[in-house]
Order: sequence, then C-alpha cells, then structure tokens
Amino acid sequence: MIAVVSITLAAGNLLLAAAVRAAGGASWRLLLTPRVLVAIAVYGGSFLLYLHVLASMDISKSYPIIVGGAFALVLIGASTLLGEGVSAWRVIGCILICCGIALGARS
Repeated sequence: MIAVVSITLAAGNLLLAAAVRAAGGASWRLLLTPRVLVAIAVYGGSFLLYLHVLASMDISKSYPIIVGGAFALVLIGASTLLGEGVSAWRVIGCILICCGIALGARS
C-alpha cells in the first residue's frame, strides 16, 4: 500500500509539472485543464490510500518511506518523461536520502 501511495503522489506531481509547462506558466485558468484535473484526482486517490496506511502504521515510519519513494520516482519521471537534466550529484543525493530513510524505517 505504501508503494501505491508513493507512486500516486509522484504521478500527481509529474502531471502538475507537465500541465504548468504545457500552459506556459501557472494561472487560475490552469485549474480547469484536463491534466490538472487528473492530477487532483490522483492526489485525492493518494490521500485516501494514505489514510489506510495511517490506520495500520506509525506516521513516523510510513511518511518518510512514502515521501522518499515519491522523491525517487519524481527524479526518474522528471528525467524520462519531462526531459529534465538530472546530474550525477542529484542521483547520488537521492540514493543517500533513500538509504537514510531505509535505515530509519528499520528501527
């Protein structure tokens, strides 16, 4: 369930980034575009799934795992789907962050 929350959280962020780029910037009119509406629906689904995670797991353990997973997925998606340049330092930083989260989740 945690993986699904991370995936939907990352997908929502990537959809919003794509929508803002396609519109040429942020504006109120952007809220009614199909990409943003889908992103809002994905975020809503992520929120509902997150409620189930909170019912079965401590937030101090679940939240870092979810955010760390979403962080890594956004980095990958930004590079592959949005064409953003990702430096080796950013990849190394992401790996270190995920390793730190994994260590914290073990306790």
